[in-house]
Amino acid sequence: MTIKQSVRLSRPLVNALLHEAQISSDKTIAGLVTQRESTFRCQPIQAQSDGAGVFFAISAAERRVAIQAAEQQGGQLFAVYQSYPKAPALPAVTDADVAGLPETLYLVISLNTKGVLEMRGFQRQANQLEEVDLMI
Repeated sequence: MTIKQSVRLSRPLVNALLHEAQISSDKTIAGLVTQRESTFRCQPIQAQSDGAGVFFAISAAERRVAIQAAEQQGGQLFAVYQSYPKAPALPAVTDADVAGLPETLYLVISLNTKGVLEMRGFQRQANQLEEVDLMI
């Protein structure tokens, strides 16, 4: 039996992520969350399209620059996030393949709900993404 892990998110971080998703409600957003002590910072990145739809993609160079910037300020990478305007808060196969950050929390936000935004968290365990409990 697998024990589901829990991750605590601060209310200001959750509000910032949901706000980012709402102001771009007609398109997919993606980004990184960095942490320095108890302060979290959202860093949007450009979501890329494969022609058939939008998927999360961050180049190795973009990832390296973001991680180095966080480390230079005494922080670290905490999470990767993405929103889906018209899909459930579940990672797509391309998300798992492209994210390339195996130990990092992966947050997926769905705007495909009526009146309530949905956010779910995932982490890679045994070569697959497993859902984690998000606590606020």
